[in-house]
Amino acid sequence: MAHKPEPPDLTTVKSVATNLLQKTVIDVARLTTSNKNFVFAVKTSSGEYVVRMTNKDYRNTYEAAVYWQNKLLPLGVPLAKFIATDLDGKYSEFCTLLMHREPGDDLCNLYPTLSEITKKNLAQQIVNIHAKTTTLPLGTSYGFANTYEQAITYKTWLDFLHARIELCNTSLKKTNAFPTNIITNVLEIAADIKSLLLDVKPIPFMWDTSERNVIIHNDQISAIVDVDDMCFGDPLFVLGLTYVALEALGFDSTYCDTWAALLNLDQKAQLRLDFYRLFYTTWFMRHYADVVSDNGTPYNMNADILNKLFAESIDRINSQLPRSS
Repeated sequence: MAHKPEPPDLTTVKSVATNLLQKTVIDVARLTTSNKNFVFAVKTSSGEYVVRMTNKDYRNTYEAAVYWQNKLLPLGVPLAKFIATDLDGKYSEFCTLLMHREPGDDLCNLYPTLSEITKKNLAQQIVNIHAKTTTLPLGTSYGFANTYEQAITYKTWLDFLHARIELCNTSLKKTNAFPTNIITNVLEIAADIKSLLLDVKPIPFMWDTSERNVIIHNDQISAIVDVDDMCFGDPLFVLGLTYVALEALGFDSTYCDTWAALLNLDQKAQLRLDFYRLFYTTWFMRHYADVVSDNGTPYNMNADILNKLFAESIDRINSQLPRSS
């Protein structure tokens, strides 16, 4: 298993927060809501905050988070705004972002308690939030980008997807929990819909606003958190992720079905969405194989559920594709 970096200890977090806030910190607790960052809840006598920390090697990701906040906040995207930063690691060996702790919890943590009408209302809200980014310029290439100025490797959306699928292939070799033809099946379907994927324009979208990073309070989306970069390509990608993330937890698809319905997808868009559901099921299989995330927290994936979702995705797509007898 690859070495995972050690998180900062609570004493270090308390010291950093004290320096950034210029207030006495009375409590610090580790949160495990992120797969990449070290995240902590911090309390003072006058407020609650969230501290995100990462190794200095990943400073560029925090610079990107600040960059995209400056782009998205003026558009009305309800991001949890950074109120203090330590990108240079002045107060510790880690880069740090600090923000107010927004009321509520991640969508996935509240989903089982939400009514059907609330799930549908939240879907309308997330569609409205994503629509706010449509005034941003298109990219010049595809994939994840820290800034508009950053050169991205991929010249087509299909190139980007192929590279991600190869990452899955590498990880799946670690486990026998899934059929050996998983990657072959995904690549065959990608080839079948190649023209649809090549037609995708490099549209910027918040790719990681799925079952996590969408904070719900009083049946409303109170904030979007952890927008460290943007993805350039097909905005339906994040909907595919959200479908799989919620279904992998055993939840219903009311929220996602409503989201999709509000977009009035044509047949081609629906087929692309169904492929992204297949892709992300494979990506979650990768998480199962890797066991532990970048910040040391377990993924806790269920292989049986993922196998079931994969088979359903294959059937869903094949029902739409012409097949020679």
